[in-house]
Amino acid sequence: MKNHSFVLEILLFSLISMFFIIPPLFVDGQFVQKIDFTLFSVDNLSHFLLAIFLVYFYRNYFKSNIINLSFILKNFLFLVFSLFFVVITSNIVNLIAESFYNIENFIVSNSVFVNKPINFFDYLISIFNLIFAAFFEETIYRFYVPVFLTSCLILNNPKIQGIPKLIFRILIELFVLLIFAFSHRYLGIFSVINAAIAHLIFRLTLIFTNNIFTSTTAHFIYNFYSLLCY
Repeated sequence: MKNHSFVLEILLFSLISMFFIIPPLFVDGQFVQKIDFTLFSVDNLSHFLLAIFLVYFYRNYFKSNIINLSFILKNFLFLVFSLFFVVITSNIVNLIAESFYNIENFIVSNSVFVNKPINFFDYLISIFNLIFAAFFEETIYRFYVPVFLTSCLILNNPKIQGIPKLIFRILIELFVLLIFAFSHRYLGIFSVINAAIAHLIFRLTLIFTNNIFTSTTAHFIYNFYSLLCY
C-alpha cells in the first residue's frame, strides 16, 4: 500500500469511527423511548450514501466475483441458510429472555416502543429505512472495519511476521463483533446477545460469498421480520 493511500485510509477510518462507529456505543437506553421506521430518516440516508462510497472505494475486493450459475446458486444458498439460522437463534434468545423476565418479546427492552407500519406508505418508508440500515451495517461492521484492521495490523505490519496471523485475525473478528453487539446496548442485554450472534452469521456469509449484497439481503429480511414480530 502506498504511503499517501495509507494515510488517506487512516484518516477515513478515523472520521468514520468518530462519527458513525463510536457514538452508538454510548447511547443511553434511558433516553431512547421510541423507534420509528415509518418516518423518513436523513441519518439512515446519509449512512446509506456512506456505505455506497465505501463499497465503491474498496471495489477491488469484489472484482474476483464471476457472475455465473454457480455464483448465483452459492449466494442463494447462503442467503437462505444465514436467514434461517439468524431467525432461529433470534427466537431462542427471545424465548430465554421471556423466560428470564416473564415478559413477551423482551429481545428489545420493554422501555423502548417500536412503532409498527399500519398502511402502505408506512410499509414503503420502513422498507427503505431497513434497506439503508442493513446495507450500512453490513458495509461498516461486516466488511469495512474487519478489512481495514486486517490490512493495518497484519498485511502491512512486518513486526508480526513471526506471530501466527490467525490469532490476530480471530482477535480482530472478536473486536468487531463486540463493537457491533454493544452498539445495541441501549436496547437491552438480550439485544446485545442477539446482535452478536447475528453479526457472526452475517460475517461468515460475507466471507464465504464475497458478496456484500447477499448478507445485506438476509439482514434486511431479518430486520423486516423483527419489525413485524417483536
